[in-house]
Amino acid sequence: KSPHIIRLVSRLSRITLLQGNPRMRRLLILTLCAVLAIAASTADAQTKKSEKRRSTVRKSGKKAGKKKSTTKKPKLPLLKTSADKQKFLAIIRDSMPVRRAGSNIRYTPVDLDRSLEYRVGRDRSYAPLIDDERFVRRVHLDLVGRPPSGTEVRKFVADTTSSKRPRLIDQLLTTEAYARKWARYWKDVIFFESTANRNRTNPQALEDWLTGQFTKGASWDAIVAELVSAMPVRDKKKKKDKNDWSQKTGQNNFVLAYENKPPLLAAQTARLFMGISIQCAECHDHPFDKWKREQFHELAAFFSRGKYYMPNLDNPAKKTEMKPKFLLGEEPPVKLTTHQRRVAIAAYLVYNQDNYWFARSFVNRIWNELVGDGFYAVDSLGPDQECLHPSVVNRIAAVFRYRKFDPRWVFRLLLNSRAYQRDIQSIDNDEDLFTAVRPIRLNSAQVKSSVLRLTGANRNISRSVEREFRFDPSIPQRDLEGTVQQALFLMNNPTLQNKLNQSKLKKRLVNVTQPRRLLTQLYLAVLSRQPTDNEFARGQKHLRAVPDRAEAVEDLIWVLVNSTEFLTKRCSPTTPGTDHDPLTPASSRQHAPFPATGPGTLGRIAAGSTRSPCQTDQEAAAGVYPGLAGRSSEPDGDLGPEAWNRQWRTHQGDPDSPVWRVDCRTLAPDGQGPRRRLDHPLDGGQRGRSRPRHLPPAHRPPDGRTRKAPELRLRGGR
Repeated sequence: KSPHIIRLVSRLSRITLLQGNPRMRRLLILTLCAVLAIAASTADAQTKKSEKRRSTVRKSGKKAGKKKSTTKKPKLPLLKTSADKQKFLAIIRDSMPVRRAGSNIRYTPVDLDRSLEYRVGRDRSYAPLIDDERFVRRVHLDLVGRPPSGTEVRKFVADTTSSKRPRLIDQLLTTEAYARKWARYWKDVIFFESTANRNRTNPQALEDWLTGQFTKGASWDAIVAELVSAMPVRDKKKKKDKNDWSQKTGQNNFVLAYENKPPLLAAQTARLFMGISIQCAECHDHPFDKWKREQFHELAAFFSRGKYYMPNLDNPAKKTEMKPKFLLGEEPPVKLTTHQRRVAIAAYLVYNQDNYWFARSFVNRIWNELVGDGFYAVDSLGPDQECLHPSVVNRIAAVFRYRKFDPRWVFRLLLNSRAYQRDIQSIDNDEDLFTAVRPIRLNSAQVKSSVLRLTGANRNISRSVEREFRFDPSIPQRDLEGTVQQALFLMNNPTLQNKLNQSKLKKRLVNVTQPRRLLTQLYLAVLSRQPTDNEFARGQKHLRAVPDRAEAVEDLIWVLVNSTEFLTKRCSPTTPGTDHDPLTPASSRQHAPFPATGPGTLGRIAAGSTRSPCQTDQEAAAGVYPGLAGRSSEPDGDLGPEAWNRQWRTHQGDPDSPVWRVDCRTLAPDGQGPRRRLDHPLDGGQRGRSRPRHLPPAHRPPDGRTRKAPELRLRGGR
């Protein structure tokens, strides 16, 4: 069996046969037999030895394989405590591929402005930067949800250092008011579309928990992981305390807001924390994007308490079991319990390096709130949807991730940029976005803070403001419109008017003898700025013309509270002769380029081809009063859109003509002022008479019930 032995024996046999010696022939045969026997025994021994070695290797391989698999299989915690949840999050995070990028990458506001202006176009016309008075009001409303006091405005304007704006931003970011303001914002975002039973949720507990997280500087990924991975379990023994679902534990309320239902949680998790609209894929493939129905239900399987089944559209009785799978394709490596699946989806959401949507959705939401326009709609992005200037928002999102998801870093970056500190301007084309700041309406909490600092604490006013000024924080600012109810509340609500008339501000101003000082304190208290020279002149003229100082002060307070500037956090300095100017006579006003509807703007439809700045395009085309397009009736059900349009047209001719003009306080003939009774649900069903106001001599009522007034027309024919 050995080749060299065979060759040797064959060579010897040829030599022996040639010599022909019989003895040598026998010796050769014996030698050949011995050699073959030895070779056979050696080969058998080697075969047995190799088989033994192979069997040993197989056994050791099995043992090694078992040992290797046990070392790779993670020992999952039982998730009895919050620390166990953090350990499990770390296990999944460590199982994902790590991309080591420069965590020390610097991205400053200067870099942001440079890259944004390059993308938008350096040849475009950019709005100028705002002055210190408007900046201090703007940043207070954005960060802490309230306007600054007169003292804060004076102190900031008097500071001559170049670093005062960054210092103010850093100072406000460390306050509890900042944490409370943005905790309230995210509470409204989560609960606005909630239809859950109020007895099973506790929005205030969620707001308090978020406030604590923002106060201690928790990272955004940790906050979202806690919300998504919450697993409330019902305890009937706590029903008397209204805590049977542990709703007093703040982080449980995101899951409870959507009734702990897998389809709802899947849709809202993708919408709120990834900016993706996927709920259409619950019943069919997404019509405008590439999401499949199977992907939606694979995501929903993470939130199921047991096995999850996708119903068949043709036969509801037939169902398909779906395994948990993230939108980007990640699947849990091992079989998980219900609670572990919740933690797994949270980990895939916040730690997946390929999930750029998570960081980008937060950046886009904050940008939308601060500037008035986002890079895309805050909750309708997808792989096939368009994003404006993607390189800019992606860069911010990437550095946000490198900064360990610190929300304050995003605020510092945006608030210190020129893009945030520009003046307001109407923006009609997407190409002009970020060349200026869009006018932004105050939300209910900001309006309430602005009103209550004038009237003092009042529960009825607070509830009314929260009800009338509430809107979906996910709606783009360009789509928001004011309502007639909001205008009527500020103009006619008896409780509000009585509180303003009895306020400390009015009492203090009545005792001020110098008109210029009185007007300065008034504007600082209401609008957080000093009046312009034109406003000084007209205000002083009004104060001289009205003998009763208390009544004159009441007029001025009412005018400023009902101005557009009072209800927006982005308002240019008052331009004399425009609808923004509360003291310009109505007959001489020009239409300022302010697109939004609302109280404080001149609520009228101009004659001819001129359009009211309060109107939307649809309202202007239909020729109806702003805010009433598509409405069947006025709030009290008396007037339809046609009647409003007929009675609220502006009369440009004879002031004594019976043609009705706009007067948002009451329906009154042109020139007679707000003297008729108004019955409105906002007033609790009570009829309140608005007392006659001072009017110019040409517009004095014929019955002579008002004294002669200066040649001044306040808003709406006052």
